[in-house]
Amino acid sequence: MINMSFTFNRKLRPGEFNEEYILRKAREQYERGVANFKINPNKTALIVVDMIEEFTKPYYCPSWIPEATKQLPKIRELIQVCRELNVPIIYTYYAFHPSYVDMNPYFKNGWTPLDVLMIMMVLHCLLKRVSIKQ
Repeated sequence: MINMSFTFNRKLRPGEFNEEYILRKAREQYERGVANFKINPNKTALIVVDMIEEFTKPYYCPSWIPEATKQLPKIRELIQVCRELNVPIIYTYYAFHPSYVDMNPYFKNGWTPLDVLMIMMVLHCLLKRVSIKQ
């Protein structure tokens, strides 16, 4: 175990970043509401993944993720900062072949992963009850 008492007196070297240090720094930055990292526009790109209505628009569909909606203002701010610094911004989202050959069968039938998980949990509970009664 590395003694982390020196971390504020000198810069850490590769191999000295343990889990305790990383979690403490993340917690401090989260509590301050400011993350300290430098953006080098020549070596950096912002990748925005799946920030689409299906996940961000409230009550739009069963795949809505309320936390994604809450993060939109922060993501907008980060995008604006990256634009000001001329950092490339790459937007991605999932899409399927028009024939849906690459689509999960559950999605094809209108199911979401949460629906499948719920069915699995119900089946598990039912099977557990059946085995107890036998």
